[in-house]
Amino acid sequence: MNDSLLTGKKKKEISELIKAKEYSSIISILEKIKTGHAGTAKTKDKRFVITEIVKYGLDSAPDKEKYYLSSGSFFCRQKEDVSKEIGVSLIWRGYKANPE
Repeated sequence: MNDSLLTGKKKKEISELIKAKEYSSIISILEKIKTGHAGTAKTKDKRFVITEIVKYGLDSAPDKEKYYLSSGSFFCRQKEDVSKEIGVSLIWRGYKANPE
């Protein structure tokens, strides 16, 4: 079984959505490929999204910690489990921006 359900085209789309901070659209894409047994997208697909967000932050964000905190907070506030999983993988990177 393939360990990723994202096509190359969808990965490119996600990368563009990250640049535009269209996180809700990313969640929608991942929700469409969630598995029946876990009810969330495959780990490799979530890791792809997290890696792309982190890379974008490293390359483009003037204040990386605030970028990770705000991005992670957005994902954590959503109702979808896939979003919360992504959020916790981002929010800790923003600790220095707001230790509380």
